[in-house]
Amino acid sequence: MLLLLCISGHRLYAQADIDEAGKLLSRVKQTYDSANISFHLKYTYAEADQPNTVTDSLEGDARLQGSNCFMTLGNIIFFRNQSYNISVFKEDKLIMLGRPSTLSKEMQLPSDQISTALHQAGVTACRLLRNHQLTTIIFEYSRESPCRRMEITIDEATSLIREVVTQIPQPLSPEESVTTRGSEQYIMIRTFFTAMKTEQPNDSIFNEKMFFTREGNVIKPAAAYADYQIFLASPNI
Repeated sequence: MLLLLCISGHRLYAQADIDEAGKLLSRVKQTYDSANISFHLKYTYAEADQPNTVTDSLEGDARLQGSNCFMTLGNIIFFRNQSYNISVFKEDKLIMLGRPSTLSKEMQLPSDQISTALHQAGVTACRLLRNHQLTTIIFEYSRESPCRRMEITIDEATSLIREVVTQIPQPLSPEESVTTRGSEQYIMIRTFFTAMKTEQPNDSIFNEKMFFTREGNVIKPAAAYADYQIFLASPNI
């Protein structure tokens, strides 16, 4: 239903693809909502008109247990459980502490990317490409949308995402906005999910006390982060 509402009013797609995409993404979302898995992830960045020329990359590892997440990405740790969303910036010796609703934009897990695809306004096209057990859902968005195109490749045997490709406008300075008006450039971000492994439930991995302790109304870094500063990103922590 969400997908139909997003695309309502446009005619550059097949109704069968919309229905199939909605069913497939629903199955994938259910899989991640109850998953106990670990995987390696890698982001690559390139200009959309030169997709094979990688200009930057970032990689790390993630552990999911339902909606709980522990992910390392470069020198940053992203953590989420039922009560807290925590980002640890090792180079800055900073812990950012918030509630799950204040999820960092950098922490885009597979289930988060599904939500983005479904809720992103301005969808103008949707189609599916199949290659054996892999299915790629392609969304195209209007020029006014923050995302121009998104491709989600799913392994239908496991209902897990293998790759996500997004195209977003390249940020421009005020001067560049004037000189390049009408010739907008796009960045291609590819996210690869590999080394998928089923794990046994382990609640200790998702205990926020490894990052901070509380004494009354005072929040302090845990011993492993004794020289870190804590920034409260949400009220009523």
